[in-house]
Amino acid sequence: MKTKNEWLIFLSVAGIGVFLDQLTKFFAKTLASSIEITSFFFLAYRTNDGAIWGMMQGYNWLFGLVSILAVAGIIYFFNREELKLWPQIFLALILAGAMGNLIDRMISGYV
Repeated sequence: MKTKNEWLIFLSVAGIGVFLDQLTKFFAKTLASSIEITSFFFLAYRTNDGAIWGMMQGYNWLFGLVSILAVAGIIYFFNREELKLWPQIFLALILAGAMGNLIDRMISGYV
């Protein structure tokens, strides 16, 4: 069983991660479609309504379900396992990524 402090740290890190995820996506959408860093490296805004590399497009409902299961599994694992601080933080960041993708799929239909 986790202590209140462990839950507080875990959920705070995950919440901050989701906030930063959504904030950076908002800026990417509104400020620039492409930013050149060097002559051979640039950042570009792209969307994906499928899985990795655009595979299985049109199955957004499936990936939303997988995200929900991943969030539930991460929370279950966190609650059951005795983890030191850094693995708890890393797990919270993975949770933030899964939640950020779930939010994007539910609101926008893509990540």
